[in-house]
Order: sequence, then C-alpha cells, then structure tokens
Amino acid sequence: MDKGKEGDDGAVVDDGSGGDASAHNFPAPATSQSPVNDSDKMLLSPCRKRKKGDPARKGDIEVVPFPRVTNMTCETPPILEGNTCSTAGEVAADSSTQDPIPPSTDDDSSDSDEDEQLCRTPLNSNTHSPQSPESSDSEASTNKPQEGVTDSGQKFRVPHTKSPLPLYSPLRWTLFDWLKSSCLLSVILLFLPLPRWVLIVWFGIWRLAYNLGIGLLLKYQSENKVITKFTQQILSKPNNMLYSIAKTAAHVDVDNDYSFESAPPSLTAWLLFRPVVDVILFYDVVAYFVFVLGYWTAPAHFFSLKTLLSYIGGVFLCFFALWAKTDSFRVVKDYAWYWGDFFFAIHQKLTFDRVFRIAPHPMYTIGYAFFYGFALLTHSYIVLYVSLAAHVCQLVFLALVETPHMKKIYPEMVGDSSYKFSGGALPRSLVGFGNFTPYRGVDLLFMVFVAQNIVVHIVLIESIPTWVFVCEVLFWRLWLSGVLGLVLHLQSKSNWFVLKCEKMGMNTAQAFDNWKLIYNAAHVMTYVSFFCCAVKYSAGVTFQPYCVAQVLALVLCSISLWCSLSTYEVLGDYGWFYGDFFITSAVPVPVVYSGIYRFTIQFSPR
Repeated sequence: MDKGKEGDDGAVVDDGSGGDASAHNFPAPATSQSPVNDSDKMLLSPCRKRKKGDPARKGDIEVVPFPRVTNMTCETPPILEGNTCSTAGEVAADSSTQDPIPPSTDDDSSDSDEDEQLCRTPLNSNTHSPQSPESSDSEASTNKPQEGVTDSGQKFRVPHTKSPLPLYSPLRWTLFDWLKSSCLLSVILLFLPLPRWVLIVWFGIWRLAYNLGIGLLLKYQSENKVITKFTQQILSKPNNMLYSIAKTAAHVDVDNDYSFESAPPSLTAWLLFRPVVDVILFYDVVAYFVFVLGYWTAPAHFFSLKTLLSYIGGVFLCFFALWAKTDSFRVVKDYAWYWGDFFFAIHQKLTFDRVFRIAPHPMYTIGYAFFYGFALLTHSYIVLYVSLAAHVCQLVFLALVETPHMKKIYPEMVGDSSYKFSGGALPRSLVGFGNFTPYRGVDLLFMVFVAQNIVVHIVLIESIPTWVFVCEVLFWRLWLSGVLGLVLHLQSKSNWFVLKCEKMGMNTAQAFDNWKLIYNAAHVMTYVSFFCCAVKYSAGVTFQPYCVAQVLALVLCSISLWCSLSTYEVLGDYGWFYGDFFITSAVPVPVVYSGIYRFTIQFSPR
C-alpha cells in the first residue's frame, strides 16, 4: 500500500528531524587563562569577546578547545551568534553572505552586563564536508526517536516497532505471528478435490477483507476515531478479559520502550490495529499465490519464443513489483505502512523520493505489477481478469479512503487553483461537463448540442457514411489544435483576442470567460466526435474470446481520464484555460511540480 502521503496517490512521510546543533554536547568555552597544551594548538578556534555594540579590538582573543576526533567520528564546534547556535558547516556554507569582522579600534568599554560572543570556523581542523539533506535527515530519523502528537496536543515518544519485512526465527514468534503464518495452510486447498472457482472465492474473501474491511475501519477512524474510542473503552476496564488480550496484542510489534498503561489511547489503538492488518495482508497474498498455482499449467513447448518471452516478461514484472514494494517501505517506514497518520501525527513532511519519483502511489500502481506478471506466467485470461479486478479494488480503496484523508491532514497536497482579478472573482465556467448549471443559458445550450450530436450519430449510424465521421474528427482536432492554437499565439504576441473583445464592449475578465467557453466546446467536441467514430468502426467488429482488446481499451481510457482529472486538479481553471495568456494581473499559485506533474516534468500530460 501507498502510505506515501502522495497519495496516493502516495505520499511519503519524512520525519523532518534534520541535524540539531543543540543536541550536541560541546564543551564550554575556556577562559583566556585556561592552560593550552602544545598538541592542542592546531585545534584551537580563535574567538573574541567584547561588549555588545563595541567594535572589535586587537588582543581580545580567547582560547576555545576544539573537540578531538575520536572513534573515527568528527564533532563540529558550535558557532555562537547571539543566543543562537549553528554548526560550523552551516556557517561555512553561508560564508559568502556574511559580513566580515569589523576592523579593530582602540575604543575600550568596560561597563556592560551583556556580552556578545562571535566565533569563526576552526582554522586547522580536518572536518567532514556537510552531508546532503537527504542523508542527514535519514540518519537523524534512524537514530533519533520520533515524537508523536495526539489530536488533543499531547506529545509522546513513539516506540521502536518491528519491521514486517524481515523473517524472524520461529522461536521468537508470538501468538499473532503463528496466526499470520497459519495462512500457509491455504495451500491445502490445492490438494483437495474442489473446483478451481473455489480458489477465486477464497482470494476474493481476503481481498474484500483488505479493501472493504480495512477500508471501512480506516474511513471511520479518519472521520470519527472509532478505533481510538473503542480502545479507550477497553482501557477503562482493567479487569475485563479484553484488557489482557489488548495488552498482549499491543506488545507484539514493540520493544521494551512502550508502556500499555501510560501510553496515549491513539498510540495503543494503532498498535492494536497493526496485527489485524498483518493477518489480513498475509492471507490476501497467500490466497492469491494459491489461486495462481491452481490455474498454472506446464507449457507444452517451453522453449518456444512465445513461451520464453512470456516467462521472461512475467519474471521481470514480479521482481520489479517486489523492488517497488520494498523500496516504498524503505521510504515510508512502518508508520505510513500501517496508516499511522490515521491515529496520531508525527513531526514530518511529505517527500517524494526514490521509487515515489517514478510513479504516483507506487505501492498501489507499479507495486502490483506482479499481478500481470503471474498472468503471463500462467497464460491464463482468468488470472489476468481476476488480477485486474483486484487491482481496481485497490485503486478504489486509494481513491475513497486514503486520498481524502491525506488531503485532510496534509494541506500541501491540496493545491489552491483559485486566482484573483482586480475586477473581482471570475465565475467558474464549464470544464468538460463539470460545473454545469441549468440556470446558465450557455451551459444548457451546450449540453443540448452535445446530446443531440451523439443521438443523431448513434441512431443514424448505419446510414451515415464512414468518411463523415472521419471528417468530423479531423475538423474538431484541427479547430482545437490549429485555429485555437493560432488564437493563443496572436494573444501572446499582441493581445489580439482581448482587443477584439474590448471593441465589442467587453473587459478583460469577460474576454477570458468568453475564451473559456470556446475552448471547452472545442475540447469536448473533439472527444465526442472521436467516440462516435469509434462506435461506427466497431459496429462490424466481432468480439474475441475474453474481450482482451476491449478490456485493454477501457484500461487505457481510464488512465487518460485520470491524467486529465489529475492535471485539472493541479492547474485549476486558470492553468487549464491558459489564463496567463489573458489575465496577467491575476495572482495564481506559484508554479510548482506537484501532483501528476511530479512524474511528467519532461512533457505535459494534457
């Protein structure tokens, strides 16, 4: 799953706990009378101490011992500026912008209670070069315990939890580990005299337990905190049997740094939720493998080119999906893997790194490439369609459960596509068929025109020649790309369209609104004419077994629709209708590569 609070698509969490200079324990500066050994002279950091506001003077030098390099590690002394402390590497990185130390004078002021201490980087110290932000953040997040925050603002230390990826010795298994491993008993179904559709049903049960069962739990937890409230009820009754069971379950995945009695209910609820997720996910995966094995048959000609290519492609997709899953876990860690942000927050920020730069929500998209890899390995259309249906269920889970929650807790995911104009807010026009208002005459006439065009072409499909459909497709495509493209070119060069509208009594906002109507009509009719032409050409097509071509066409159309919706979500009306060609005084959001544009920087998805 894509706990990359994409979002996903995907999104990815980063605790943001970069290097903290205040966390280092540096020795206090020595006084000028402190003895200094000759061996330390090369490790001295010259400082000067003066009264606040006084100019620098010669001779005001204090000796500050520089920490030695021990155990192959190097500690950098702090650079004090007033009441702030920063590492020498930070100051060196910003040395080009610092003012030089003022020249010394002979003024001497001795009466002041406030001192200001200014330090420079060590003169002769073999310090390491500053690390990149990613490496420093990853090290800090690994060594520094995370701090969680409940909805009420209570802060707590998040205990170290056990990773689900490594295989542990059975000697260390708990009752819940044995319960997870019992999913392997599903293999027995392969040796029972059962029809093969039973394997499909068995997999469907656990797929629904994942997408529907866990989905409903998370949705209600996001909206009403039902799991946390149920946990609070258990914690309020220490003498109840459920209390003992919950205490045992909460300690399954944590070390000794967790206290069941004193931990916040939201943390305990998350720890109780984790074993439930593990059991369902393990059964879901094993049930799918059993289903695949039930439909696999040995190829008659293994060394034929077709068989070899299908096996090579299938193995590649399986290993690619395994890499996508494991690399996603390395990025999001188990906090996002187990939907921890549905229960409590940690100091984090959304980042898109490694596999999350390749595809949106990689754990839900390319992470399921093994579905289609096994379809190639089994040469079974049934495996292909069952896998496709399971993948669709996963994407529905993403769209209805994860994405709304991610947008709620990560405001940076929701782009502000609104824009301002000196004449006031511009009305929202039709975008495709969206924003339709029956009380707006232009919208009503446009819908009637499109509906009439579709009905006429479908009803008279037999009598209308094919070349008519082709000509309509070419006309609308040339109108959209050629004529309207020329209008945008002239508008960019000489403000041509706005000047023409101003001659008819329109202002700039009204001219842009008029352009949106023209562009939207051409855009919609381009796809409507193409759809009617496709229906005309498919009238005499005979459907092949399993309708592979039709299913592939639906998948591609769905991807295209998703790209369009994702593009509009990022651009809004202003970007979708090329508002920067018309209203230069508008104030849109800054241009950033967010949403779908994180993965399409080299080309436009529109």
